[in-house]
Amino acid sequence: MKKWYSTIELAGLNLPGVPTTRSGVLRAAKRRGWNDQRHVPGRKLVRRRKGRGGGVEYHYSLLPYEAQVELRRRSGETGASAATTSLFGRLRAVLRRAFGPGEHR
Repeated sequence: MKKWYSTIELAGLNLPGVPTTRSGVLRAAKRRGWNDQRHVPGRKLVRRRKGRGGGVEYHYSLLPYEAQVELRRRSGETGASAATTSLFGRLRAVLRRAFGPGEHR
């Protein structure tokens, strides 16, 4: 399964809870604090996009839980890795709803 997505790609995927325009995705990323989110080992979950045009790419784990599930469904991912990812995705979604974007990375 692909792990990193540009704003244009996210907008074009028509995922639940994800805006369908590039500017909408950028506003959602800012509102949800995606640029400050870090993975457990301390690595950022946003990176500079390689290639012409620049921009940034977002790790799929930043997306709403429903969007993550849809991406896994589309990629055909099954098994333990999908179950583990969905468990952490649900936990992250609960923490974000309860406390907002913050230190629960």
